[in-house]
Amino acid sequence: MIDLDDEEKMIMEMFGKLDISQNKNVELETIQKKLKPKYHANLKKNINRLITKGLIRLYRTNNYSLTDEGLRVAHFLWEKRKEKIYDFRIVKRG
Repeated sequence: MIDLDDEEKMIMEMFGKLDISQNKNVELETIQKKLKPKYHANLKKNINRLITKGLIRLYRTNNYSLTDEGLRVAHFLWEKRKEKIYDFRIVKRG
């Protein structure tokens, strides 16, 4: 798997949560709205690094979509996050 730092993982998880694909795109303003304010400072730089790594592509100006590899990574990270948040282990009584 591609080496991502924490901020890049948050961006990719957000793409997975929004179910962004190669044909569905998202604007920079929407990304900012969905992420916590502490991630806004380096957002443009992190997006450019994700483009360099081949996970995100520029669809139009300030409009982004995922590549094939980015789609797999985003959905994997989102599923992993959901498992951590919603831990549905069955506990036996008695």
